[in-house]
Amino acid sequence: MSGSPELVVFFRYLPALEKFIKKGTSIRSYNHFENMPFEKVIPDYFKHKGSWDFKQIGYHHTIVSNDFLGYNLYESEETSSYFPDLIVANGSISSKLYSENLTSNGRVRIGPSLRQKDPGPIQKIDKQKRLLILLPLELNACIELLSAFSHLNRIISEFKIQTLIRLHPIMSVTYLKAKLTKLNFHIPEDWIVSKQDLYSDLFESQYVAVSASASIIDAILCNCIPIPVGRLLDLDLNGLDFYSDRYPLLKSIRPGNLEKWLHKLFSADPNEFSGQLKAIQEDLRVGLCSNSEDLMNQFLV
Repeated sequence: MSGSPELVVFFRYLPALEKFIKKGTSIRSYNHFENMPFEKVIPDYFKHKGSWDFKQIGYHHTIVSNDFLGYNLYESEETSSYFPDLIVANGSISSKLYSENLTSNGRVRIGPSLRQKDPGPIQKIDKQKRLLILLPLELNACIELLSAFSHLNRIISEFKIQTLIRLHPIMSVTYLKAKLTKLNFHIPEDWIVSKQDLYSDLFESQYVAVSASASIIDAILCNCIPIPVGRLLDLDLNGLDFYSDRYPLLKSIRPGNLEKWLHKLFSADPNEFSGQLKAIQEDLRVGLCSNSEDLMNQFLV
């Protein structure tokens, strides 16, 4: 299991943590809340010790796909020792996930949206005829996405569209190239690896390709036309799939249908999609909170 080494590392923390806070009486532990195994080690340990006033605060930091199973809680899971005492959601979209699954009142608060920011109106004149490929953290998803678009590079070039790739901030170019070299795969020579920050790339790009990434939210907020590509070997994890019945632009595109879709997309006037983009942006702005001081205070217990 890919998560096992991570879990072992967290167990190694426990003796050090106990020694470090030996004289303490009150502990507040903050973590992302995705209901992953490694999140459960620290709260389970300290709650069973029983000698500290311990509270676990989990932050629901981003909107997630319907494919993500972590928030599908089993019956009575909220009463377990490892479950957060408080969940801070980043807005009403995320908080609704818990309204049907949690029975305890007051366990969920609506707090700030720290993962996404609303850049405000983007002028169309700022957009370049560019395809930005946002690579996810998972290596297999990266390879699938790069392979899909490299096979269609001729079509992209025919439409005179520049291709820019952007790695996940935790993944280095050296690491990715080493993995691709082992597979005898080479990134097309006319593609550029971005060295800018995420929002600078998004501001300038007309089209954004994503797979298994919440960055589709940032792309929409920056007025980019999304190309959500489905997976071949795993769940799609399309970060906005719960809106896809309402907005066709958000439907995952099967890799086998990508060529046809790119022809249609690149042949169309980008203004044709402005109505959908505006409507999705409005939904996101309602469902995601700001970073005001009042909302930051929701983390305090």
